Amino acid sequence: MLDLPADQLALVRAILARHVPHAKVWAFGSRVQGTAERFSDLDLAIEDTEELSLRTLGNLKHDFIESDLPISVDILDMRTVKQPFKGIVVRQRVAL
Repeated sequence: MLDLPADQLALVRAILARHVPHAKVWAFGSRVQGTAERFSDLDLAIEDTEELSLRTLGNLKHDFIESDLPISVDILDMRTVKQPFKGIVVRQRVAL
């Protein structure tokens, strides 16, 4: 289960749809483990058909920063993550 209000989740999904419409996206970390505080960040893992470009990552980060979200969003490209951290993400992840 993802600890994020519905309006914030809708905004996250809209930003993701604009930049990575065909990618698989998962949340992980405190917001799925039930340990999030009110302003805890949202950790996202993205897996697309190829490694995310710097432009795409920059555009995502920019749109999240400029959005009305009261929290920060951290983005992880699953194609560049190494073990053992990748295993941690896979065990925790919740699909968006």
